[in-house]
Amino acid sequence: MRPTYSCLRNSCRRLRPGLSSTETDIKGERGAYFIQNSFELAANGRKDWMIVANLSQSIREVVRLKQELQSPEALKSAVLQDVEEGSKHLMALVAGSDGLQLTADRRRNIRHFANTMFNVMRGGIFDENYVIEREDFMAYIDRANHKVFFKRADVMANWPEKFDLSFLQEQTKQDDDLNFKRLSAEYLPLKFSRRHGDPSRPWNRFSINLRNEDDGSKILDYQGNWRDIFQNWEALVHAYPEFIEGMIFKFLNATTFDGYNPYRVFKDGFEWETIEPDNPWSYIGYWGDHQIIYLLKFLEFLRAYYPEKLEEYFENDSFVYANVPYRIKPYDALLEDPKNTIDFDHDREEKIAFKKDEIGGDGALLREAHVFIYKVNFIEKIMATMLAKISNFIPEGGIWMNTQRPEWNDANNALVGNGVSMVTLYYLRRFLVYFKDVLASTNHQEVLISDELLTCFNGMNATLTEYQSLTTGRISNSQRRSILDGLGIAASDYRQKIYSENFSGHKSPMKLADLSAFVDVALEHLEHSIKANKRPDGLYHAYNLMTVEPDGGIEVTELPEMLEGQVAVLSSGLLNSSRKPRRFGCVKGKCTLSRGSIQLCAVSQQIVAAVLGQEQHRPGSVGRIQALVPIGEGRECGHCDPGLHGWISFQWQPQQCQFLACSIACIAQPI
Repeated sequence: MRPTYSCLRNSCRRLRPGLSSTETDIKGERGAYFIQNSFELAANGRKDWMIVANLSQSIREVVRLKQELQSPEALKSAVLQDVEEGSKHLMALVAGSDGLQLTADRRRNIRHFANTMFNVMRGGIFDENYVIEREDFMAYIDRANHKVFFKRADVMANWPEKFDLSFLQEQTKQDDDLNFKRLSAEYLPLKFSRRHGDPSRPWNRFSINLRNEDDGSKILDYQGNWRDIFQNWEALVHAYPEFIEGMIFKFLNATTFDGYNPYRVFKDGFEWETIEPDNPWSYIGYWGDHQIIYLLKFLEFLRAYYPEKLEEYFENDSFVYANVPYRIKPYDALLEDPKNTIDFDHDREEKIAFKKDEIGGDGALLREAHVFIYKVNFIEKIMATMLAKISNFIPEGGIWMNTQRPEWNDANNALVGNGVSMVTLYYLRRFLVYFKDVLASTNHQEVLISDELLTCFNGMNATLTEYQSLTTGRISNSQRRSILDGLGIAASDYRQKIYSENFSGHKSPMKLADLSAFVDVALEHLEHSIKANKRPDGLYHAYNLMTVEPDGGIEVTELPEMLEGQVAVLSSGLLNSSRKPRRFGCVKGKCTLSRGSIQLCAVSQQIVAAVLGQEQHRPGSVGRIQALVPIGEGRECGHCDPGLHGWISFQWQPQQCQFLACSIACIAQPI
């Protein structure tokens, strides 16, 4: 029996046995593809078939395909051969990232292959080990900075068509153009990378571009959300350790002067989220987990493999700041409304777009008052990142999550604004210990730091030193507020000055001994908070909540345990080895759940209470809650439902508490 075909979406019911209608073309509506057939299969028999979509074909290609369909067996063999070749090519890509292994456990082999493949699909894989193609490198320089390309085009044109990374490093070492040196260090010849694209999220669209559609030439490209790219490079660098410097440069040169990073990074630069009035999914903000631990993993790797590199970074102004058009509000505004803390600077965005059109991707870099790209050394970049976290330090609570985005995963969205992260504080402790060791081993005595950042540093240093004596016992809410005020105001003044005036370009020497002393004091405060967050069951808190009290104090409320907290506190390095197994035993003995279930455990009690209706108020209690009396009498409220049998409950939609308070206040007014 010949099969029946249809290309119409609503044709499922028509494709029933006995109907022979076949549709092979549609116009003016969304298409589909259905096939219906029946056959008899003998015992131990077999029948196979293919459904192949050959899309985006030209008229010539369609005519050729029609001719090939006259010989279906030959075409089938060609398709199977192409699949075989594609599979071999995919295996080669995965092998390039050490994804092939052979053990006695076949399932473990498959899992390792799949994990490595997904890792490569996000972060990319290097095209031909350490080989660089001159044509692609020159095109990259041109897209990044037309002026730099114009000045160095003749030099690059005399290079071999293909050269290795060591050749590029040797050439740029002799060059005196800091922008060319920086761009060369950032160059990474990656391919097979895509932007994160969870199909359930309508804003995520992606494709893996391997060939140019016009001429069939090879495409070397990567793009992805910040977390996706740098998490996956963390594994990739073990297969290609020589590229660690490029990964660090890409990371640091895409971070902002106020210590954060844009949402997405790609070969030719970076981009940020924007406000789109017609897109309900659009939002802006900085994710709080992006800066510390990802960078630290790279720096630890660099020091293990190439410790001499850090010495070079101390003295050279090899780094820049990303110019993201976000404006974090002043400190007092953060306290007033911690969920609404960032303004989008449309004028600044227009100027950035103009500069990018003029010179290329470098147009998105921050400039000093004299309009040149502002360049700083490694120590300043590390200080900007470190001080951004310490400026939001709430003693015994963690790092304040006040930049309109959560950490680690979307399950933490509700923590934005009033959430305080011990997870980031644990990693910050590990970061500072590493930084202290670096400072102790360098031969440099002092470095030049921007005057504006140095002023911020001095203010925060004074605050931590003043309250150092409080690290021996419990801290009161008023003392907690005083420490946060001192840190937050210093950082706020620094931000607002750069937002309005840019960097002046003036730098002053800072003794590294003073920086090391600051790290020591900061570690005292962090370690005091870690000890204060140990639970009675031996686990450690992951996240807490902060509340500004009417009298001005900062109250910290503890949240249930989460697995991230236990992983992070072990990573902090503060717990001694004899106590670590007991921590894991607590997690296993307390929950006996999978990783995902333990994460869920952090909010399960609240969710179950809501599902079972425990958030409701009984009819008899409504009269005792004055604001709810009008609802019981039938008045409408955007946040409460009268429900059945006289029950009153809050609606399920999550709302900010100030909106709820305003709504209840409105319905509570006399008629």
